[in-house]
Amino acid sequence: GPDFFENNVRPVLPENCYDCHTSAEMAGLRVDSRERLLQGGKSGPAVIPGDPDKSLLIQAVRQSGDLKMPKGAS
Repeated sequence: GPDFFENNVRPVLPENCYDCHTSAEMAGLRVDSRERLLQGGKSGPAVIPGDPDKSLLIQAVRQSGDLKMPKGAS
């Protein structure tokens, strides 16, 4: 829900994602608004409301799929 997002997800974005995914729009993705997260980028929507395991943003941060972010993270 909104509290989980505000407390656990949003704090990660400025520290790890904003350099590449705001005005630079790398891969066509912006993460600075809910609308842009839902719209997503070249790979599709970054978040799937109600299904975090299918959300590309969550997969990337967890580094559980092919997409691993932040870039260079291990």
